Amino acid sequence: METAALPPRASSLVAGDAGANERAAPYILQKLVDDLPLDTGEQQNVKVNCVDIWGDHLYVGTSAGEILHFMKIPAEPGEQSQYIFAFRLPLSPPPANLENPPGVQKILLLGPVERAAVICNNQLSFYTLPELSPVATKLKEVSWVTVDENDLALRGLLAEGEAEIRDPRGVVVFVGQRRMIRLLRVGAEVRLIRDVPFPQSLECSLRQHRACLANNQSYALVDINDNKMIPLPPIRQTTSPIEAEPMRSISPNPPTGSLRMKSGGSMRSHSRTGSLTPAGAAERRPSADLHGHSPVPSDTGSRAGSPAPRASQEEARSRAGTPQPTVHNPPPTPKPTLSPNIASPSPNEFLVTTGTELNEAAVGLFFDINGEPVLRGTLEFTRYPNKILIDQSWVIAIVGGEHPVECHRLEEAAAPSGGVYGPIKQVLPLPTESPSEFETSSVGVSRTVGVEVGGIPRVARLLKLVKLNIVEKQPSRRKRSAIPIEPLSTITKLPGPEEDTAEDFDEAEVSGKVEETPKDLDPQLPSTSEDAAGETSDYLSSDEATADEADRKRNAEEETIATRISTTSSHLVLTIGNKIYSMLETPMVLLMDSQLPQSIDAASTRDVPVILRCLAAVHSMEPTTEARFHELGFIRQKLGLLLLGICLMSASSVSEDTLSQTDEALRQGGVDPRLVVALFGPSFRRDIVIDKKSNGLWVYGGIQDLLRSLLYDKRNTSITDRGTLHFLSRYLKDWRKKKGLESVQDKEQVFATIDAAYLRVLLILDQTTLKPTPALEGIERAIRQDLYGLVDSGVDDIPKAITILEEFGRLFVLSRLYAKQKQYRDVLATWRRILAKGDGTENGEFPDGELIVKDYLKRIKDPVLVEEYGGWLARRNPKLGVQFFTDETNKVQFSPEIVLRILKADAPYAVKDYLEYLVNIAYANDFISLFLDQMIADLENNPNLKEDVHLTTEFYRALHPPKPTYSEFLNDNARGEEWWRNRAVLLDFLSGPTPYNVAEVAAKVEPWKEVLIAEMVIFYSKEQNHEEVLKMLCHSLKDFDTAINYCLYGALSMFQRSRSGSIQPLPRDEQSRMLNILLVEFLNISDYEARLEQTSSLLDRFGGWLDVQHVLNVIPDNWSVQILSGFLISALRDLVRVKNEKKVELALLKTLNVKVNGEFIDKCEEIGPRIESAEAGTSSAPEEP
Repeated sequence: METAALPPRASSLVAGDAGANERAAPYILQKLVDDLPLDTGEQQNVKVNCVDIWGDHLYVGTSAGEILHFMKIPAEPGEQSQYIFAFRLPLSPPPANLENPPGVQKILLLGPVERAAVICNNQLSFYTLPELSPVATKLKEVSWVTVDENDLALRGLLAEGEAEIRDPRGVVVFVGQRRMIRLLRVGAEVRLIRDVPFPQSLECSLRQHRACLANNQSYALVDINDNKMIPLPPIRQTTSPIEAEPMRSISPNPPTGSLRMKSGGSMRSHSRTGSLTPAGAAERRPSADLHGHSPVPSDTGSRAGSPAPRASQEEARSRAGTPQPTVHNPPPTPKPTLSPNIASPSPNEFLVTTGTELNEAAVGLFFDINGEPVLRGTLEFTRYPNKILIDQSWVIAIVGGEHPVECHRLEEAAAPSGGVYGPIKQVLPLPTESPSEFETSSVGVSRTVGVEVGGIPRVARLLKLVKLNIVEKQPSRRKRSAIPIEPLSTITKLPGPEEDTAEDFDEAEVSGKVEETPKDLDPQLPSTSEDAAGETSDYLSSDEATADEADRKRNAEEETIATRISTTSSHLVLTIGNKIYSMLETPMVLLMDSQLPQSIDAASTRDVPVILRCLAAVHSMEPTTEARFHELGFIRQKLGLLLLGICLMSASSVSEDTLSQTDEALRQGGVDPRLVVALFGPSFRRDIVIDKKSNGLWVYGGIQDLLRSLLYDKRNTSITDRGTLHFLSRYLKDWRKKKGLESVQDKEQVFATIDAAYLRVLLILDQTTLKPTPALEGIERAIRQDLYGLVDSGVDDIPKAITILEEFGRLFVLSRLYAKQKQYRDVLATWRRILAKGDGTENGEFPDGELIVKDYLKRIKDPVLVEEYGGWLARRNPKLGVQFFTDETNKVQFSPEIVLRILKADAPYAVKDYLEYLVNIAYANDFISLFLDQMIADLENNPNLKEDVHLTTEFYRALHPPKPTYSEFLNDNARGEEWWRNRAVLLDFLSGPTPYNVAEVAAKVEPWKEVLIAEMVIFYSKEQNHEEVLKMLCHSLKDFDTAINYCLYGALSMFQRSRSGSIQPLPRDEQSRMLNILLVEFLNISDYEARLEQTSSLLDRFGGWLDVQHVLNVIPDNWSVQILSGFLISALRDLVRVKNEKKVELALLKTLNVKVNGEFIDKCEEIGPRIESAEAGTSSAPEEP
């Protein structure tokens, strides 16, 4: 069967839409019969009036009064079925009084009873199905025949087995005759049920007992059961009284009937009920039945009656009393008749048309079964329609002219589509070479009982899953012919393999077959644009030449599925001249897809509103069929990827809201995250994991076409916008939360890709903020924490993560990854690489790296590893290495002999320090005596040395705060003499953790306490003599800061100016006691200014630690209150706070007391009283009352 060439897109009839993008037509036409044998020997220019289908039989009613019978021939698999001509059935000749016989006007197929009701030349006849043998019954002067539209099975919309049990006597048929409506039961015989008076009805639509009827002037709603009538607007809208119009030729001289409307045809001006009365009736009554029983007339009259204007009445009287000159006017030209059109979009609604002239615009009005207008609004037709039909969500109107078929989308007022399916008013492109042909060719539309099935290759191509190679590979060179874009509204049939190869796509593109060219043989020849175009498919599609059996099997399965879900059915046929087409409603996927950009390059921020409207439209849709499931899946994925593409291509102009909406769209669409990762550049594509076992990444064909530019043409472009990279990190972070869910397809490869891509994007975002982690704030700190959290929680593909971290040079993060895997040697080796580049702080992640290595080695139980890296640490930092080997908390302990062997081999410079440690432990007192005796002897024998020590101390006392500790001052001003070096060694040893006889050593230094002040401070701190320590710090050294630190942290070493994390503060009570002592020492400072300054500072900073009574007792009476204002305010606040806390505590205790007493009383009542007898010594409970 031939395929007609149709324009690819529908035209919009919305005003101002001339520049709109081309859109998919509402229907796709599939040719059924190409050349109808219409003309007969007696008549030419015969036209098709009606068409119907029943099973494999197609019936065509013509204007020549004949029915053409066609039969369907089963087709081969993959081909379209065809209809062949069976026979021509001439029907009854027209009556003699009928000037222009219309021919076959209606074919009504009654499948359940195998009968056909046919109106030909205003005569109704019945025939058997399928052979159309005549039945004796005939009715004359018939204008219409119909059935209840709620009977879906009778209309072919529901299988007969799924319908309600039908009356075995037959089906009810409604027939409109000249003077009445007749209800017939059609079965083996045709019997009359009853008649309903309604003269001159020309059209009818019936829902149960409510019928919407029309005569030649107006519409009305009639209740068939109780004969009540509700007038509706007239067919012709005019500004003058309605003139009598010629009747249809169903009777020689019919009386003219009217539903008497107000002039102008206002919808709200007619009465809600009325009777069928002649147009000349004097008055409309408010209610009457069809048998003439009328109630008492109302005093107020009817709303439908429109009184004539007063001036017009007076003018009429004047003309009646005064002779008027005779004016001979020519008879008015009769206006062409407007045929009534009635359709029913739902069981509770009717649609009627009204207009002024045939070639002028008309309006479609919706009414409910009570005659009230429906909120869905009106339809605007370009010309008055010859016929209208409703097919699900579309109203199809035959309006004639250049665009004879108009399609209007029905939308609910509460749920408008927002234009996501295209304009609500469109014209249907028809297959013809010239639009003028429509003026001479008859165009009609019919609803059929039978169903026609057709396939839409465009849908199959969009929804077929194809294998996508998104990983980098060397593309092959081959020639490729241009691939034409298939028009969305082209008339199609199920394609065969040859047609697909020739018209729809390039076979080489899908199969991956490579045509050998000279360039394939000579790699030195430069590639051409054809070669570049040919590489696209190699990069995107599965290579059939290298595909395994699983790929070929999957491709065949997907082809079958795509063919099945692209097949649709229809109950509408369109006739154009001598051709018949099946009207397949364009699937939702094509309608919505045509509103969207067809490639990422064509998308821009201007398309975001349309995309968001489409997202809102599909959000509430639920798949009810397999086809709808795939349609929604494709559209949702395309919408999300379009938004993502816009964000990637126009990153600078995309808002944060758009990025959030993109994230939501991608998650709702179920887009494979590997596809999202692939769009961010070649480095991310290298992270994608596609295992051969999972048979690659399969996506919809439409998605492959959409992403072609980003995945091939611009595949070497990397995304650098930080906002877009932040979006990717959030998207991947949310996806990682799905780990462990069985619903994720290819979960192992998916989450391995997510981990690798998430690690890469975090490294990209973090590489510009290489600061110490504590110094990071806000989003920078969050990125660093996410990076550490990722490696600490574990990644699926360890080798790939290691490769990425090595690529970025983030060795510390790599060490954390090794630590998570308990690869201790790799952790230490990585730290060794970091420290080999410097001190480990250049990237802000490994400060105090040597201390971290030392602490890590302490927890390792592998002696070989500890020996190797302990020796390396000692070589790098001899003192730290000795501290490690002498630490008694290590998991691995070595004997001194082994330690000496290790140090001699790996760290010779640490041997001396280790030997000193060994000597100090065994001979600490002797070591101290050796140094101390020599120092004291030098002081006794060298007066100048003693004077130098005094001058050094006085110089330190004269320094203004803040100043270094005394020990730091001595080290900074060392003169290089042996005595000063020995003193530094002695001070370091005395303040260290090595135990020694403090009393014995202090006794030797006591005579020299005015000279060796630092030594005496250390001895007093070791003996917990805090008063003496604070006195010497305040008065002998004037080191006030060290005195305060001593009160807070205890035995603070003279070498520890800055507090480290290992020094813990003293308990608050101890701090308070020592600060009270320090206050007394500050008050004893000889210098008044210094005394006032230090005392005020102490009171302001540590007023909360000091006892108020003690402060008031020791402060001199002559000091002003202003000096103590800060302390007093703080103290009073503390007193008030304590007082309030006590009140709250007391109230809580009272509440607790009441609660306990209540519980006690309840318990006593539960136990009850017990009576004890003094004589018997027994007790008993009282009896119950």
